[in-house]
This record gives sequence, structure tokens and C-alpha cells, in this order.
Amino acid sequence: KRFEESFKLITPGLLFEELGLEYIGPIDGHNLGEIISALKQAKAMQKPCVIHAQTIKGKGYALAEGKHAKWHGVGAFDIDSGESVKKSDAKKSATEIFSKNLLDLASKYENIVGVTAAMPSGTGLDKLIEKYPNRFWDVAIAEQHAVTSMAAMAKEGFKPFIAIYSTFLQRAYDQVIHDCAIMNLNVVFAMDRA
Repeated sequence: KRFEESFKLITPGLLFEELGLEYIGPIDGHNLGEIISALKQAKAMQKPCVIHAQTIKGKGYALAEGKHAKWHGVGAFDIDSGESVKKSDAKKSATEIFSKNLLDLASKYENIVGVTAAMPSGTGLDKLIEKYPNRFWDVAIAEQHAVTSMAAMAKEGFKPFIAIYSTFLQRAYDQVIHDCAIMNLNVVFAMDRA
């Protein structure tokens, strides 16, 4: 958090320019005129260019603006109410089953801990983070930290669960091998969207 705050003190684009890239922005990513103008400007440049477009997730749909987690990866929904549209015979998802069972286990065993990397609702850990905030965490976009911290917890006798989207686990491949597998630690990986 401190790094993010101090990073704001740097003039926008300075980092990219120091890396030899041209920089345009920030521009309003919802303004088509600004986008077209920036693209024309970038096309005329003689070297690689970064266009910094600021957007608001869900812009223009009042039910979605400001509710980032809920609207991150949605299925079919009613556009007027924003409510999910499910078939009457819809089966529970693997995520729902995992979340319910982990919640049951966590209520019985105090040594169960868990972590996710910026996807608490998508991996089903949101309910556990709510109920057991001292045992389940969201470490943001820090998959390597998620794996290493849970390996340390396993070493201390905890039963850690790492709930992570499969595509993002590649960021922590070395930690899976070196910190968990070679150490023969009891760490459960619940890979969602696999």
C-alpha cells in the first residue's frame, strides 16, 4: 500500500519514458474521441508507446459501478434487476461445493487456514474470510506470497488451503515446487477455473 501511494508521486509516464517507451495519458478510457486521438498519436510515433487509459469497471451500468468483485466474472443475468439467471435444474458449481465444505471443516478444526490471491468471491473464500478473518486472507495479486506463507503455516502444524485461479498459479510455480513439494508439506491447492 505504501509503495502504491509513493508511486503516485512520480509524474505519470516517467517510468515508461525511462524505459525508452513513449507515453500518452492518462486519458478517459470511456471517451471514444480521446481514445481515437491517442491511437492516432501513437501510430505516428517511431518507437513503442504506452497509452494509459483510465476506466471505471461497469461504467454506464449503475448496478455494476462500484461493485467490482460481484461483477468480475458473471454469467447470465437480468439486466433490469442485476440478479443472476439460473436454470431451475442448475447444479452447484465446484466452487460452491468447495466453499461450503471448507466452511464446514473450518468450523470443526481451528488449524485450518487459507489464502487467495485477489479472488475471494471467485474462489469461494469470501465467506470464510468474513467468518474467520484471522484464519483466511486475501493477499491481493501476490501468488508467490500466498504459496510461501501457507507453506510456512503448514510447517507450523496448520492445514492450509490455497484457493487460486489455475491460470495465476503459474506465477508461483517455483514456490509450489521448492516451498511445498520438495519440503513434502501438507498444503491443499484448490485450483479454480482449471
